[in-house]
Amino acid sequence: MKGIFRKAKTVLTPITPEFITGLMGDAKKDSIGRLVVGAIICNGDDKVLLLTRASGDFMPNIDELPSGKVEKDEELLVALKREIKEETSLDVSEVPFYIDQFDYSSKSGNKTRQFNFLVKVNQPASVTISEEHSAYAWVSQSESNKYKITDAILKCLSTFWESQAKESKEISKSMSFSGQ
Repeated sequence: MKGIFRKAKTVLTPITPEFITGLMGDAKKDSIGRLVVGAIICNGDDKVLLLTRASGDFMPNIDELPSGKVEKDEELLVALKREIKEETSLDVSEVPFYIDQFDYSSKSGNKTRQFNFLVKVNQPASVTISEEHSAYAWVSQSESNKYKITDAILKCLSTFWESQAKESKEISKSMSFSGQ
């Protein structure tokens, strides 16, 4: 993986059309057969939304980000908004940042890449989950070890929480008085 994508692994990256084109180009070069989009949705208290997969589904009872397959000829951000609506009933207001990606083999054996984004939604308290999931929870960093989260999702969440901590420090630093 080269170029624009390599820069995006450890920091939150603002979304631009060129950046999205770079992600898609990298996936094509890497012979990825299936694309998936995932969302970190924060409720304003630094807690993120996790969905528990239904017991009869692929990877049963795993806690995951709202996510889903990108349909043929569908744009990544359009797919992201559609999947969030389908899985949570939430409406996306903004997709400000790309967080990370990971690759895995799907149930059918397809080489799959999941792109994860920070997503802002209208009314985060009004979650209604789809039949694909059995439960949902708003989870803080300190609570995350109580959930069945894959290493790839945990890494994504850690990147998000680290960026939140850095942002908080920067705000505090900028608000402190000089010379004290």
